[in-house]
Amino acid sequence: MKVSLVATLLAAALFSFFINFALSQDGTTKLYTPAANINLDNMLQPRMKKDWNNPGAYEVVAYLSRSTVFKNDTTTLSAYVTGYGLIGNCKIFLIPSNPIFSEESLMHTGLNPVDTVGDFISLEYGRHAFNLPKDNTVISTFGGPKSHHWDYASIFVDYDMSDSSSFALLSEKTSVRPPFKFDLKTKGDIEPGDYTINLYMTYFNGAEWKISKIALPLHVNNYFEEWPWIAYILSAIGIGVAFTAFIYQIKSYYRDGKRKNKTPKQKEIDNPQITKPDHLPKKSKQTPEQKEKAKNQRREYVSKWVWKIKNIFLSERTVKSPL
Repeated sequence: MKVSLVATLLAAALFSFFINFALSQDGTTKLYTPAANINLDNMLQPRMKKDWNNPGAYEVVAYLSRSTVFKNDTTTLSAYVTGYGLIGNCKIFLIPSNPIFSEESLMHTGLNPVDTVGDFISLEYGRHAFNLPKDNTVISTFGGPKSHHWDYASIFVDYDMSDSSSFALLSEKTSVRPPFKFDLKTKGDIEPGDYTINLYMTYFNGAEWKISKIALPLHVNNYFEEWPWIAYILSAIGIGVAFTAFIYQIKSYYRDGKRKNKTPKQKEIDNPQITKPDHLPKKSKQTPEQKEKAKNQRREYVSKWVWKIKNIFLSERTVKSPL
């Protein structure tokens, strides 16, 4: 029984270790999609489904792995292109609303063959990585595979030739990585707030030039959003101060009502006049009589303050007057 329990605990610990090892820095599990396998020799055109030779319509689609980040933090932008029809020369352009990303940020591009399996070629996105420039603007053209039947390379290739009703393209699929991947790291000196990452795709659809745009919002947390417990503590202190002031106002109102009927002597007891102790020589130079006098003055000074503070919050006299 003990051996079985130890084995179970050991297996659970190993499982937890491998799960944690598989987690990336941003807390998401790295599950890589296998490379796409395409038979280019059987494709006379990159796209061969119905109406492939009509003017095309395409849109850039993108998302951020994290839309809320901190300073010196990372997020990943993944971009795809969906659509169908004719498409010629094209480019993609990335520009944030402010250059908030460091030059350590990377852009992964390219679609390169990695292996050949029978009649199929295995393709992988993003094998080449480049650092973002200082101004954070990126212009990239579309690379891709090229068959000897084609006049140009393209990533807008039919993904499944076995299904005539499927208009899925390679540009809509993840092949190890998305077609465009940006590993973005925020700078340490940027202002907190809301920013936008703009992504444009310009292409020729066989009849005219078209532009597709997507704007991705990104929020950089401020100090209190980064350390929310500080805001909680300050809020609790504020509530405590407000509650104390409220109680003080109630007791003041109650005490003022009773004070109207008090004699001058009672009023003097409620609000004693506090004077600072007399100035005496340094302790080392004081006579025994001066030391005793200073001790009594300090005691009276402190006791009057204690009485005055308690008198603020207590309507009933629970301590003896120092007078």
